[in-house]
Amino acid sequence: MTTRSISKFATTLFAAILCVFPIPTPAHAQTGLTYGLPSARVTVPFAFECGSRHLEAGTYEIKPVTNHIISLHKAYSGDSGTMLMVMQDDSSRIPTKSKVVFHQYGGTYFLSEVWQGGHAGYAHAPLTKAEKQLRTAVVNNVAANSPSGLVDTVIAVFAQ
Repeated sequence: MTTRSISKFATTLFAAILCVFPIPTPAHAQTGLTYGLPSARVTVPFAFECGSRHLEAGTYEIKPVTNHIISLHKAYSGDSGTMLMVMQDDSSRIPTKSKVVFHQYGGTYFLSEVWQGGHAGYAHAPLTKAEKQLRTAVVNNVAANSPSGLVDTVIAVFAQ
């Protein structure tokens, strides 16, 4: 047998084994954002940070692109918008309405979580460098007994 024949035989044998004994993949529960559901609209009454982008107040369409990426763009504008990498988290709470959660530090808002109504779990955005810096400043202000130091959580509910 030649080297080429042996290689072809080994590839065929490996493929046959995979057909008989497939490689198991982990099962995932239906939590977090579900890819394929229709987009939802939310009216955000303030400018906010989404990943590394600054977005103005307005009505936005949010849609899961994959289990770890959401698309966010201004509704009715033709704007290409932005993509945001997110992580899925489990929750025992199942909201009846979809919602977006923002972290507020003074007058700066950061997109934090996206929840889909009727689904357990949610997607959360990792903290950006800018949010980490503001959070550290807030903690330092609280430690110094400054009155400006608390973090507020703001919830915007999707329009129906």
